[in-house]
Amino acid sequence: MTTSTQIEIDDARRELENAYREYERANQDLNSLPPIATHERAALTQRKVEAWNSLEAARMRYEDLQQRASGLNKGKSDGS
Repeated sequence: MTTSTQIEIDDARRELENAYREYERANQDLNSLPPIATHERAALTQRKVEAWNSLEAARMRYEDLQQRASGLNKGKSDGS
């Protein structure tokens, strides 16, 4: 695996971990609100949705990079 590919994968993994932590924080904040806090609940629900979208984007990027790296390694072992 090339160094630049490994750096990309490491960056994507960190992005995925950060997105997961942000999603968890948003979820916990939302769950800690009393049911009567409707305005705050709406804002936190939006934050949770945005955090989920970031998490999914990070996951897809990470998986794509892993697949590309796997293809590079396969090519090396095949003698390509």
